[in-house]
Amino acid sequence: MAEESFIHNSAHQTQKTPDLPCSWYSPETGIYSSKHRNIELPTDPFLDVVSHIFSYPNHGGSAFVDASSGYSISYPDLFPLVQATAFGLHEMGVSQGDAVLILLPNSVLYPILFLGALYLGAIVIPMNPLSTLSEVKNQTVGVRVSLAFAQTQTAAKLGALGLTIQSCTQFCFWVLFIWVQLSSP
Repeated sequence: MAEESFIHNSAHQTQKTPDLPCSWYSPETGIYSSKHRNIELPTDPFLDVVSHIFSYPNHGGSAFVDASSGYSISYPDLFPLVQATAFGLHEMGVSQGDAVLILLPNSVLYPILFLGALYLGAIVIPMNPLSTLSEVKNQTVGVRVSLAFAQTQTAAKLGALGLTIQSCTQFCFWVLFIWVQLSSP
């Protein structure tokens, strides 16, 4: 027996319509399928997102550009920065499976921190820096956050959660120092 569907029109009246069969839903399994053609997924069970991203060829151009300052990070510099960031996080006590909270505004250094944490095997919890303490608490319920990255003005609200907070200024200067070392001849 077909279930009935209802349509709500603009006059806020409900009309009963017959259930029309659709090719993208299977009532037997309860599974929806894409209307688009299937895509091939990677079959390597050990493939991680960072290795996958860097497996594609690049042509040496800019990977990230800060529009306001003109500061940019090139593709050849990006992977060593990600690796150095992963090493730095490990030296700070973060290990595979630990959660890292990133509560920072957009920056060319944000993806380096994000990818560095993923490369290490950490779980990344990205959040809007304008989030309230309540919103941060809701996102981190049941998660043991090992390290949180925030700006000085945002870090104060995280202290109430008992999180270990790393000043982004100090960490970002460390990443920039590594970048300068990599870039110098």
